[in-house]
Amino acid sequence: MTANNPRKPGTRLTVALVTVLVLMACTESEPTGASPGATSRESSVGPQPTAQPTDAAEGAYREVEFTTRDGDPRSGRLFGDGPVAVVLTHMGRVADTQDDWQSFAEELADNGHQALTYERERRLRDVWQDVLGAADYLRGNGAEKVIVAGASIGAMASLYVATLPEANVDGVIWLAGVLRGNGYDFRDEDIAEIASPMLFISGDQDVYGAADAARQLHDWATAPSELVILDSRQHGTDMFTDSEANARTLTETMLGFVEGLGGAEGKDMAGPTRQAPEGDRQTPAHWPQ
Repeated sequence: MTANNPRKPGTRLTVALVTVLVLMACTESEPTGASPGATSRESSVGPQPTAQPTDAAEGAYREVEFTTRDGDPRSGRLFGDGPVAVVLTHMGRVADTQDDWQSFAEELADNGHQALTYERERRLRDVWQDVLGAADYLRGNGAEKVIVAGASIGAMASLYVATLPEANVDGVIWLAGVLRGNGYDFRDEDIAEIASPMLFISGDQDVYGAADAARQLHDWATAPSELVILDSRQHGTDMFTDSEANARTLTETMLGFVEGLGGAEGKDMAGPTRQAPEGDRQTPAHWPQ
């Protein structure tokens, strides 16, 4: 079922109801200190890129290193090649790693795009520095457009980056983040200033209230945005291990968003992109420093 948001004619609201075959028992420790609300039951340039081929995945990716915006080294995996690139930031539990994004990274590579996964090595409130460094790396690797995507704390860090005047990102994929926690505090005025298109996704029964957060952010957005709510109890990239139908819907939705931002090579996203005046964008005082 698809419904239009009357406040934003160019925005599509999509609710995908998919049978859930796997129930989630989420014991995630992040976002620490968050107050995500009730669960919804409604259905600067871094160094030049360096890369080494990997033997483990039979050429599926290259092992790479990049530098975060504040100067820390990170190791990651670069999939594919092409003018459109996606940073993929993983969730914040102890067991979460870049492996959680691999299936989608391979899908992006198969469709002619770059994808960069990496291992996070810092406190959760500072993950946005990793995202900026990863985006810098992809620009240096020839990307003409960079989309920042993340799950849970990765979603929050990615959306925060889009609020920064110096970020220079072309789109955001938010998968099951929350509005507040670990130093992040998203407000109406912050989201309204984001000029790049956004995709908000959650399971309808996410235990952290990610579905409610996604709906709120979609409502606050003034740039083109899309909302997708899956029939799932799983959180973030755990939905890739959900039912085959849910995993496929999640993959196709995100891939479609990426290709829609690819210009002539992809489908156009409905509605114009609002460009905020350069002098009007300032980093909100309540953001983490």
